Amino acid sequence: MARARDGRRVVLLLVGLLASGCAAVDPGPFVEFSSAIEELRAGADVALATRAERTRERFLEEALEDLGPPTDATTEEESAAIDDRRMEVLAGLHLGSVEGSPFAWTLVNEPLYFTSRKFRAAIHSLNTALLGYGDLLVDLSAPERISPERFERLARELNGSLNAALARLEVKSGDRVALFSAAAATTARAFFERLRRNELKRNLESNQEPIALVTGRLQEAMRLSALELRQGYDRTWNETTLAIARATTAASRKKRLEALVEADERFIAELRALEVLSEAYGALPSAHRELLEAVAGGSGGLAAIRRIFDAGRQLHDSARALDRGAGGDGS
Repeated sequence: MARARDGRRVVLLLVGLLASGCAAVDPGPFVEFSSAIEELRAGADVALATRAERTRERFLEEALEDLGPPTDATTEEESAAIDDRRMEVLAGLHLGSVEGSPFAWTLVNEPLYFTSRKFRAAIHSLNTALLGYGDLLVDLSAPERISPERFERLARELNGSLNAALARLEVKSGDRVALFSAAAATTARAFFERLRRNELKRNLESNQEPIALVTGRLQEAMRLSALELRQGYDRTWNETTLAIARATTAASRKKRLEALVEADERFIAELRALEVLSEAYGALPSAHRELLEAVAGGSGGLAAIRRIFDAGRQLHDSARALDRGAGGDGS
């Protein structure tokens, strides 16, 4: 699938080079925009998957600590107290039922690793919706014609998936976002009957504000995730430093200290990954404006689009750093 997409992009870029001297729309900037979003999605998937797995590992370590070591209770009261404490820890993992829905489940106190997985899935869905938008723009800029009926179907599906993904982010949001409105579908019919460049320019202009709205919600999601990450780090730091203070052997103290250093390194790398994502989403409005300028015949370049692409690559590096247990210097 990816190979087919890449092959089509090469063809479109070649067509764009041949058509650059005439009135046709150059699909090159749109291909670069779509490629940048695809790279960002891949980088975010890797970085957030690593974070989710690390969060799960930390949860298991903390749960084992809460359960405590095997203990030979000397009285029934002590045994009952230990059992009650351990059952309280394990009860947090019990998946409850949902009345009226035999296939659903609920969790009263959702562990952080559950939240991390949901966050990763929501970001993947949103990046996929943005990629769908990029691909639709590629179709509209391509020399071969997309039928008005197919455009309307793809635009309807795109708006639906975009709003569903925004809802999964669980950040405060306003009205539904429509990258292609009903009016855009109407102008799309004229798009195939009149000048391609003017109608594509009009669609890009009408979509600039929705792209900015999506950017705002994505950056807010990154901010909230960073605050959540900070809370988890602070809790781990407090618990680990207390355990170091209470350690009775040098070996135990050394083990706890290594865990503390590793927690610092993970926190730096995970926080940087969120920052890179936030910066990449912040570049979306500028990248979208570059498409508009390209259609209008400007030569301002594609710096923002390439920043998004580079961010995707950087997220891959961040994930590798997490796998090695090493963070950056925060710069």
